[in-house]
Amino acid sequence: MRRLTSAIGALIAATLLLAIPGYADSISGNGRVAAPAAAPAGPAFKTGCWVGAKVDTQNTDVGFATVNDLLYGAGVGCDFIYPGTGLLLGAFGDVSIPHGTIGSDSGVDAAWFVGIRGGVLLSDRLLAYGLVGGTGQDFSIPETKTNDIGLTIGAGAELMLTPNWSTGVEWRRINIDVSGDEQVLTQDIIGVTARYRF
Repeated sequence: MRRLTSAIGALIAATLLLAIPGYADSISGNGRVAAPAAAPAGPAFKTGCWVGAKVDTQNTDVGFATVNDLLYGAGVGCDFIYPGTGLLLGAFGDVSIPHGTIGSDSGVDAAWFVGIRGGVLLSDRLLAYGLVGGTGQDFSIPETKTNDIGLTIGAGAELMLTPNWSTGVEWRRINIDVSGDEQVLTQDIIGVTARYRF
């Protein structure tokens, strides 16, 4: 009788446990409680394309004068991450307009950039990279207006904030030989970026 009573009690207890929502699903086939479900993936770089915006401060040395100004820009690009290596290769381009030099005697009237970048993932969320490409500018200096193309090099760092959004800092050095003039434009551009990844 005692054994029968114990068996009935165990059966009632098991029935009550199975009635708890989700309890039955948490038990694996070998009778052990299954491991908790994996948490959703956090922010991380991945192969794909993006659109972005940037704000730069530029310092331009034209030989006889220095021009400083803010530039506002927008760009697009695509990145490929080599599986298992943490190495990234991308191509991108952007256009910029100045804050206050339009119509003045000296300064950038407009600029565009096309180039590539290569980098290494320091973590799933943090990228360090270098870049190289070409920059074309409409640039006004006294008695001269140019739209020449120059070599651009640079470096930057980018941090994923969410699975889609990132922010970063970037430096570029641009050298442009002015057509019909002995002046060489040398620019250092430092800015911040915001990008949305698809």
